[in-house]
Amino acid sequence: MFNGTLHEIRQQVTLASDEVVTAEFLATEGVLEWVGGVLEDSQDWAALSVRQWRYLLEDNLQTLEDSFRARSLEDIADLPRVHLQRRMTHLGEGLSASRDLAERSFQRSLEPLRNVWAPFLELIRRDHRS
Repeated sequence: MFNGTLHEIRQQVTLASDEVVTAEFLATEGVLEWVGGVLEDSQDWAALSVRQWRYLLEDNLQTLEDSFRARSLEDIADLPRVHLQRRMTHLGEGLSASRDLAERSFQRSLEPLRNVWAPFLELIRRDHRS
């Protein structure tokens, strides 16, 4: 009887040890994926910002060049409309890219909860049931 109980205790200790190792692996994997995602998103945010600043400079330089090339009052009067059209196109592109990037960042931030911790929690629930 004592040997049977000792054997059961050893099995439970082995199972608990295996679960701890699995949990550590899952947690480490999840954290690494999350950190990698944060770094990639940060790079993409920086690239988006640089692109928008570049568009701003290019749009202003183009308007300045267009003003030097203007040969009539109509050309000069048309400058603000053309400049505004160019800026709205570039700002719209930036807002669309920002929205997509924010959505991707949010989804990535939830990944550890969905893919890493859910199996671990299921593992614990299963052990407590048995």
